Amino acid sequence: MHAALTVALDHRPVPGEDLLSGLEAALEPVLAPFDMELEVPPYRDYEYEDWEEEYRWAVEYFTAHPDRRPDPFDPNDRLSLLSALLYTPVHRDPADGRLYAVTTDNPRAQWDYWSIGGRYPGMLPVSDPDDPRVLPGRAGPREEHGPWPATGAPVRLLALGEQRARKAARAARDWDRAHRILTEHPFPVRLRELVAGAKGEERQRARARYFAQPAVRGLIDAGLAGDLDCSIDVYDRPREEYVADARDGVGLGFAFLDLDGTWYDPDSQAGVRAPITHGNRIDRRRAHLDRVVPLLDALPGDAYVVTVDYHS
Repeated sequence: MHAALTVALDHRPVPGEDLLSGLEAALEPVLAPFDMELEVPPYRDYEYEDWEEEYRWAVEYFTAHPDRRPDPFDPNDRLSLLSALLYTPVHRDPADGRLYAVTTDNPRAQWDYWSIGGRYPGMLPVSDPDDPRVLPGRAGPREEHGPWPATGAPVRLLALGEQRARKAARAARDWDRAHRILTEHPFPVRLRELVAGAKGEERQRARARYFAQPAVRGLIDAGLAGDLDCSIDVYDRPREEYVADARDGVGLGFAFLDLDGTWYDPDSQAGVRAPITHGNRIDRRRAHLDRVVPLLDALPGDAYVVTVDYHS
């Protein structure tokens, strides 16, 4: 999976230096702690897997593949089945009964490779695209009026306020258009309700029924499908919430790496690999923005911000 990461750097481009090469050199030590290939001293990982889910899968797998069962095979022996399935010893803590694996996997792992910009160029709005410290965004004709898209820039050149106002105004118009469409048709059944429990071809048919609903079709035809499978989840919330999410997301990718080396994203606790499972995607994104927008706004003017495309 690819995702956009907004990185804050203590970096000042050197005049005459190749800007991209300088940024890559500055990023390497900052991103290194999150390398999936990085090995650390052995430790107990209680969150190595979702143990209950993996145990259910182990029983199904070894029941269907008797030639791959551990010997002896006991479907009630969780430790044996999990160890065989995961190819690593799984233990039970005698103090509290929790399961754990001893691993050297990097607990902060986030990426196996990355590049500057990549699939996400031009996410940063800047006031002066001709400044030599600005890493250009998308190619093509430049708009007459800014802010202009960039992939990297000093903080003092970011035009966050102006771009946030633009995004908020557009989001308000989109919400109004979407709700006009939704009121013209019977309110649709949400995608998650249609696909609940469905598998294989049945799931594909359920998805087709969702997208065939007149209201959903109307949103798609109007270019208002959003970035979620279920467009209804995008717009079936208060107008001010929808506008705030669009406004506050300016300049920010899925994840944010602060100057102090702390990694933030909607699906994990800050700085550690501890998944957040409560709330839907929209709620988690909102909570993430509440954490990182103040951090972005508090960056010193001589810091540098760059967008990275990372794969995990």
